[in-house]
Amino acid sequence: MTTTSNSGPRTSGADDDPVELEQRVGNALVDLVGESGWRRIDLISRMTVPVQDLALTVLREDGSTLEIAPPVDLNRPLARLRVAQYRRDPERGAWFSARFTLESSGAFFRSYNRDYEPEWNPAIEDSSYAEDLKLFARDLEHTPGWLRDKLPEWKDRPAPPEKDVTELIPLNQAQLGEVVTAFRDHLIQRLPVDWQQLFVDFRSVGGYVEIRAQVMTVFGQMIEWEPPGAVEFFTSLRGDMYKPGEGTWTSVRFHLVVSGKFSAEYDWYDEPDWDHRPDARFFQEELRMYPREAEHVPGWLRDGAEPGER
Repeated sequence: MTTTSNSGPRTSGADDDPVELEQRVGNALVDLVGESGWRRIDLISRMTVPVQDLALTVLREDGSTLEIAPPVDLNRPLARLRVAQYRRDPERGAWFSARFTLESSGAFFRSYNRDYEPEWNPAIEDSSYAEDLKLFARDLEHTPGWLRDKLPEWKDRPAPPEKDVTELIPLNQAQLGEVVTAFRDHLIQRLPVDWQQLFVDFRSVGGYVEIRAQVMTVFGQMIEWEPPGAVEFFTSLRGDMYKPGEGTWTSVRFHLVVSGKFSAEYDWYDEPDWDHRPDARFFQEELRMYPREAEHVPGWLRDGAEPGER
């Protein structure tokens, strides 16, 4: 981990092109590692104004990995890139982590996380985020709760009241896309270096949850993986997508590929393919939490809520 006196807006020229800066980062990675002998070069940058951290991993053709200590100078184009992207969309804020994946085929993938706390090791001081926001201010609606909690003026605020989903307006398509895209970028920052595709199956009724996630590697192997924050995210999303009188979905299949493309298929009416069918109390809880008009209560949910049903 490195610290600097300032990596804020003064480090970037007003005419900096983010695409050119991204390419500069990619070229620097090849210069560091060489042009052959690898399957993938993977760089993760975590950044605030006072603190920066770099992790560089090379995936060899035989599946082994090599950790390389990247030069501190690499933070300079990254800081300029952070500023250039912020200037194009200041309301959303600056990214806190970025991942650059360069394939031996020449494909170059980038992902930027603006909304989730990076995985610092060791953890950084809360004051680093407060200092960062002085130079990279963002709209309150784009300031996530974990970030507000680190700011002195927000630390002692009273807990927000519990949301009543029946009184909330469900997310529209634009809002839904923004929320799920932010979660996608969070996952990309955390996935293993050899990942190629991610499959997540999430099922829930009431407070009962089942989740399974598998990663397909670049070598075609399937491995189990625990997506950080996925249970909290999809549980919250169920409430955010609740439609008055119609309820909300009870299962989703989420698929993500290394290029960043993803799909999410929500099922509102069919019974989830449970590993272990939940007790009746969870079906009852579902109908209390997400009330439905009679015509929108599927038979499996109605029957499952009956005492003694299995």
